[in-house]
Amino acid sequence: MLAYLDFSVSTTGILAGVKMSHSAASALCCSIKLQCELYPSRQIAICLDPYCGLGFALWCLCSVYSGHQSILVPPLELESNVSLWLSAVSQYKVRITFCSYSVMEMCTKGLGTQTEALRLRNVNLSCVRTCMVVAEERPRISLTQSFSKIFKDLGLSPRAVSTTFGCRVNVAICLQGTAGPDPTTVYLDMRALRHDRVRLVEKGSPHSLPLMESGKILPGMKVIIANTETKGPLGDSHLGETVWARTGYLGFLRRTELTDASGERHDALYVVGSLDETLELRGMRYHPIDIETSVIRSHKSIAECAVFTWTNLLVVVVELEGSEQEALDLVALVTNVVLEEHYLIVGVVVVVDPGVIPINSRGEKQRMHLRDGFLADQLDPIYVAYNM
Repeated sequence: MLAYLDFSVSTTGILAGVKMSHSAASALCCSIKLQCELYPSRQIAICLDPYCGLGFALWCLCSVYSGHQSILVPPLELESNVSLWLSAVSQYKVRITFCSYSVMEMCTKGLGTQTEALRLRNVNLSCVRTCMVVAEERPRISLTQSFSKIFKDLGLSPRAVSTTFGCRVNVAICLQGTAGPDPTTVYLDMRALRHDRVRLVEKGSPHSLPLMESGKILPGMKVIIANTETKGPLGDSHLGETVWARTGYLGFLRRTELTDASGERHDALYVVGSLDETLELRGMRYHPIDIETSVIRSHKSIAECAVFTWTNLLVVVVELEGSEQEALDLVALVTNVVLEEHYLIVGVVVVVDPGVIPINSRGEKQRMHLRDGFLADQLDPIYVAYNM
């Protein structure tokens, strides 16, 4: 029997979702209850959008199923009071809390220099056992590490921060939970990744990409890594699509060396990225986030970056946080870093003001909306360079 329709618009502008039956909703709540040990006496704090996916399940369903108390903090409230979520966590001594990347980024930027003031207000995060970021993307290691580093002065354990993963066809595939070991990080060879191959390398190796596990697979969840074209099984070293129903995400499974509270090892799921967002260039598959990370790292005045393709050309849009006189300098810098690290020639470099790159409420870049704005000449750029 149909309970509700769970749908939203993807980052590529496609409306997609699933029909959730009563049995599916109950199974979802049961899995989350087991993974997070949600007893009736438990209090959890939730600061993410309640409209769809895991956010909706946590806001509206889980507390009814498990009987625990949920403290609901709308992310919009943080725009007027950025410390509201963390203050609530501290006040009610919450052990488990959920947030989105946009909330985490807001706290990192807005409270980065205010930890001393928060301490004077008796904000203490030592009670937090698990802080999970709800997302439909690859874990953002740099953001989670920055968040942990900033708020460790308030007692937040670096081990507390972890990620979850779900998608349109299955809103919750993995979630770190409370009894599991620390999330593990592996390092991949980016050159092999472009050919959909998984080759593990040592930390600090040339062309290495750090990838944190997206969480422990939920109880009752079955995950298969399949070839995107044949839908068949893959070898150990190949990158495939994470499927039960087709998720549209590339990733791989790996047995961890760390054990959980029961002394058992578990299969960790590593999500590399969305299949719809990948760029097919020169016969290889590139993930936009990798190119964008290289560009952002290249200059302190680059606040944000987004890439997309236009008639087989790679377009790089960068937000300039500084003097407009630096715009011309950024063109050569961006072109060089993409060529050196990814062996790609940038076709167009667009320098824009901060805030031009559209980002949804989950903190995900809307690259297709940006592409549409570029083609319609609506970006009002500071400078555009055509390297053709």
